[in-house]
Amino acid sequence: MNRAVLPIAIVAALMWSVTASARQFSFDVPSKLVNITFESEMEIEDILGTTHSISGELNLDGGSNAHFKFAVPTKSLRTGIKMRDTHLQGEMWLDAERFPDITFEGSKVQKVDSR
Repeated sequence: MNRAVLPIAIVAALMWSVTASARQFSFDVPSKLVNITFESEMEIEDILGTTHSISGELNLDGGSNAHFKFAVPTKSLRTGIKMRDTHLQGEMWLDAERFPDITFEGSKVQKVDSR
């Protein structure tokens, strides 16, 4: 599921550049603007999928308060095969009932481009 990191980095970069004076952001992006892909590599088969849902918060304080947290609803993941989606979200795999969100968190926010 490494491919999910790039869209999150892009969201963070866009939010950084759009609002230079604001420090704390919360967002729930409309689904028509989101297309996150993921990949699961297994011995039997590789599974490719997508979701159109993300929400989260970003604090660009730059000091010890800087952090980010993005959440993708587990039940929003789609692989193109309905039965596989049911298995993926079931308790033997991602267990969407116990873990309704897939969360990415970090405590370091760093600007990497001076533009």
